[in-house]
Amino acid sequence: MMAKNPEFDPAAFKQFEHDGWGEVAGTYHDTFGGLTRLTVEALLDAAEVKEGTRLLDVACGTGNVTAAAHARGAKAAGLDFVAAMVSEARGLHPEVEFTEGDAEAMPFDDGKFEAVVSNFGLRHFPHPERALAEFFRVLTPGGRFAASDWIPPGVYGTIIMDALEAAGHADAPPASVPPPYNFADQAAFGGLLKAAGFSAPEMREVTLLTRYPSPMHLLDTIYKGSVNVRNRLEALGAEARDSVNRAIVEIAGRHEKNGAIEIPAKALIASALKP
Repeated sequence: MMAKNPEFDPAAFKQFEHDGWGEVAGTYHDTFGGLTRLTVEALLDAAEVKEGTRLLDVACGTGNVTAAAHARGAKAAGLDFVAAMVSEARGLHPEVEFTEGDAEAMPFDDGKFEAVVSNFGLRHFPHPERALAEFFRVLTPGGRFAASDWIPPGVYGTIIMDALEAAGHADAPPASVPPPYNFADQAAFGGLLKAAGFSAPEMREVTLLTRYPSPMHLLDTIYKGSVNVRNRLEALGAEARDSVNRAIVEIAGRHEKNGAIEIPAKALIASALKP
């Protein structure tokens, strides 16, 4: 089973996500968007996206996956529930169709798509089982679903948690959100997919190298491109936050290589078939 947070409030989390991603929509593409782009091609491969595939990219953000699918010749469309993100995606990729809408109640007919993908999206849904049911509904029989999520420790565990500990704030309370890395548990994720009606789930780990021009660029990525981590740091208060920020910069500097900050990471790519 997936881990649960007894204090988790789905409605509050949904509003938190909506407001938070709206605040960073204009800076996400050039900050955290650089990390999520690393899995795009592997995700599309897992969904078997090719020329002519009718594809939906859910929680599309600024449209990296949608645009890459379009470049493959797919009939790609993106969906995000944050209007500012949809606006950014349309500006960056005017050749692609983007729609504002809720992943848990999508505005599409049954069986409309041959592939549905979500790049690091499931962790941001208050009821991921509802979203999976919707993905299943809008897929045509024989269609494929694919999703990605981070495998710990990643950048968060390697840098942020170490910085919190170094600055004496390791016990800082996290936001009331679902446990991180829910979808890095292959058995649990496979069980969710089967419960939603999918068959033949496949799991693949991919090794990534996240790169930042400098420690300060990593700090910008946190504050201008993330929501949950930024919220946790901002909740510390100015003095404590400054001490953590200094620790982040110092620890990140230890990872300097080839003229940049290089931090290895892993992601899980899960895929399954609608019978």
